[in-house]
Amino acid sequence: MAFDRADPAPQYQPAGHGEAEFFRSSLHQHTKREWRDPKARTVSKYDLAVLYDPNEKMAPSSPASIKYFARIAERLSVDVEPITKRQLAELAEYDGLFIRENTSIDNHTYRFARRASQEGMPVIDDPISMIRCTNKVFLMELLNQNQVATPPTVMLAEGADLAKAMDELLLPLVVKIPDGSFSRGVHKVNTPEEFRRVADELFEETDLILAQKFLPTEFDWRVGILSGEPIFVASTAWRVAIGRSSSIVPTVRRAKAGSGPSISSMRRPP
Repeated sequence: MAFDRADPAPQYQPAGHGEAEFFRSSLHQHTKREWRDPKARTVSKYDLAVLYDPNEKMAPSSPASIKYFARIAERLSVDVEPITKRQLAELAEYDGLFIRENTSIDNHTYRFARRASQEGMPVIDDPISMIRCTNKVFLMELLNQNQVATPPTVMLAEGADLAKAMDELLLPLVVKIPDGSFSRGVHKVNTPEEFRRVADELFEETDLILAQKFLPTEFDWRVGILSGEPIFVASTAWRVAIGRSSSIVPTVRRAKAGSGPSISSMRRPP
């Protein structure tokens, strides 16, 4: 813009009365608020690794269950971190391990359990319990020693007289491998021909099989054990027996099946 020499210099006018009032009002509203420091994020006391397989079809826990577990754990100051089998090298960064895969002593779940145990971390399932619970021969002897009733059982080596087992136990039979878990290698046979076929198939995988008398029951009883102590006895209908008058509870207490560390012993690394 050009100005004629005769024109007076332009004058800057103060802001209008309405704008000044709006500014003062806004500044007043802004400064009268109570100022607080931002809330600090709560730091968890423990970091718990949960081993899972997102592609496992019959996993012990669904992804939704693990998320729900993580929300509950957060209230107890435990940070839950799902990990997979590729993260074995990172295991020592955590304070405990919870295995939510179908366990076996011949895959990565056992390696994770052993590594956690070597690091002094509490782990479920612990390696000793995994070995014991997958060894049907050990369990049979342990239960017999503690006078826990079990179905009549015959151990058969390759080439054994199957007819003798059928005469002793009678058909139908339950045939299983000694180191199976989660119903792997467990078969029900109703005829001699079926018994021979299943036995031949199992002997391709193992040198020893077990034949048990088939005893149907209304419920399939299960026992939960933590740190070598039974914490519940329940049927598949989840009628919890602990705390009620039940003859199975004191029997189970005499036949402990595991001796892993408890969650309360989770330690922080130095």
